[in-house]
Amino acid sequence: MSYSVKPASGLGRLGEGLGEGLAQQLPKEIERVRLSKGLENLGKEDFSGGNQIQNLAKIYNIPGMTPEVAKLLQRQIIKQNFLNKKPTGAGSPSEQTLPTGTTKQEKPQTEKQENGFATPEQLKEYRQNIQRVPGYNDIKSLADDYLNQGLTEDPQEALKFAETELTQNRQAQQTRNDEFKKGLNDRLKLDLQGAGLGDFKDLAGEIQKTLVEQGEYMVNEGGLSPEEASAQLSQIALNLGKATTNLNETGSWTNMFRGSGKKETDLREQKKEFQKYGFGEIFDDMVTAKMGFTPLLTAHILDPLKNETLLKLIPKSNSPLKKGVRATDLSENQLDNIIDAIKPSDNLFSIEYELRKNHYDVNKFKKRLSKLVDEKKKALSPQQERQQKRPITNSPLGDILFETF
Repeated sequence: MSYSVKPASGLGRLGEGLGEGLAQQLPKEIERVRLSKGLENLGKEDFSGGNQIQNLAKIYNIPGMTPEVAKLLQRQIIKQNFLNKKPTGAGSPSEQTLPTGTTKQEKPQTEKQENGFATPEQLKEYRQNIQRVPGYNDIKSLADDYLNQGLTEDPQEALKFAETELTQNRQAQQTRNDEFKKGLNDRLKLDLQGAGLGDFKDLAGEIQKTLVEQGEYMVNEGGLSPEEASAQLSQIALNLGKATTNLNETGSWTNMFRGSGKKETDLREQKKEFQKYGFGEIFDDMVTAKMGFTPLLTAHILDPLKNETLLKLIPKSNSPLKKGVRATDLSENQLDNIIDAIKPSDNLFSIEYELRKNHYDVNKFKKRLSKLVDEKKKALSPQQERQQKRPITNSPLGDILFETF
């Protein structure tokens, strides 16, 4: 018996086609779901500790992974590991070719002084910051920005770009600083000379140097424009000049026989302007030069000794004098007690004035103080260190004349 197979109807052929399509589509859909699930699980993995071979094994272990997707994943892992890397110290042990430097430490801001000037601590920190070479932490921070902004996908390229930019910025900043300081220095030199400090050239030079340093800080850290900083400092130079003019008047020959009390009052008032900007010591030197005083009398007038404990340790001796000095001078133990009572705020010249007034040997005091300082048994403030190095003035004629009237 023979059978004949009837051709399929149109609907039958359609069903057969759909079946074949589903048979082909279903494995692809399963593969896509598995790949998606694998990528999702991969996102939860920690790749920071593994090497490249281990990372590749995890990637290619995902069903349906293709070389193109694997390459993208590998680049993303390298990039993310770089971004997650915490800077350690001044340099990176894995990047020895990178420049190293001191990393910028976050420190609490020190308040400015009443005159608006930066404190010595702020100036010191500022100088350290502008002199240092960009370190690995600085470079990596900028490289992270490049990567996050999509400017590059290669961490090594980002590091190279960042290092170049930071180096160029540092050089440009230094050039701008040098140009500003030169212009300000020339301007202040003329301002100070015109204001009356020309007779005190060395001291005026110290003031000029300090004002230039403050000007640089005002522009780079204080938010002032170069023009604003220059105008402000020129006004300070003018104010100092007015006080200097008054000092010259106080020390003029026409006022030679004027009462000492009035002169002392005038000198204290003039010093306030200098002291306002941290130039108190410089003014003391100007008074010493102009008035013909020893530094001891200048200190006694402008910064008298107020340490009551120390004053009580200097006995009012009535022993006879020998060449102007007490025959019975202070003992070593007495000197040690005096030195031990010295506070950082005490003016050494004022102490020496009190010793001289009572006819004790000032040189003996200075030698004993030097010995204790050398032996680390006594610490001095920076101002006291400068005063200790000054030799004794053996001609107090100006002091005698002043105290006579």
